[in-house]
Amino acid sequence: MLDAIILAGTPRKVKHLIRGKHKFFTEVNNNYLGNLVVDALTKSSVIKSIYIIGNKSELEKIVSGEKVRKIIQEKGSFFANAIGAFHHLDDSDHPDKQVLYVSCDIPFLTPTAIDECVRNAPQADFIMPYCLKEDFKTLFPKFEWPFLICREGEIKLGNIALAKPNKVKNKKLFDRFFDLRKVSLSKDRIEELVNIPPIVFEALRLSGKEGVEIVSREFYIRYIANPLGIKPSLSTYPSIEKTCRIF
Repeated sequence: MLDAIILAGTPRKVKHLIRGKHKFFTEVNNNYLGNLVVDALTKSSVIKSIYIIGNKSELEKIVSGEKVRKIIQEKGSFFANAIGAFHHLDDSDHPDKQVLYVSCDIPFLTPTAIDECVRNAPQADFIMPYCLKEDFKTLFPKFEWPFLICREGEIKLGNIALAKPNKVKNKKLFDRFFDLRKVSLSKDRIEELVNIPPIVFEALRLSGKEGVEIVSREFYIRYIANPLGIKPSLSTYPSIEKTCRIF
């Protein structure tokens, strides 16, 4: 049995809201989007307790459930909230403590999907499901989404993850990468460029040559190859496994 943490932190930018509302509070079929996630986790046979981190006062008005153990006030970045919430769990100081992280905006999440994901997951410190772009497009042909490019191909990451937060050795570097995950639009380019020097510094300090290699490749692909219309082969991109090793 696992503890689950629902990440419901308030976006820093208005453009990430839905009709001016946080995703958790989006109304879906006379319910709230976030409560559909709570319900799926509550009915799962592998989930012991549910923790939610976000705007505590607002969440407490609408969230209920027999497995909801605690609602935690958000503080800091997305990654900081993920780590902060983890420390509210029992035995959070255990080096192998594992938790299921879940986004608050998955309306089609089912108890069966949660059970199958957890039961079939291999032994690892961090597990996130993904599917190839071509498979995703087959299922959702009209759905536009940015895809992560790696040596394995273009992939769509899932919105749940099994993780052992105490195993993440480079939390500061991880946090900086998370901060960049939604600033790839051209109008945010200055903000993005400003963040690159500290990321390179952290990659060198914490991960040495391998960390700088991954960051340098990303810089080349995003700021040189893509603007000039150069299409690097997939072999140019780092593998998922290699990228994860720097953290």
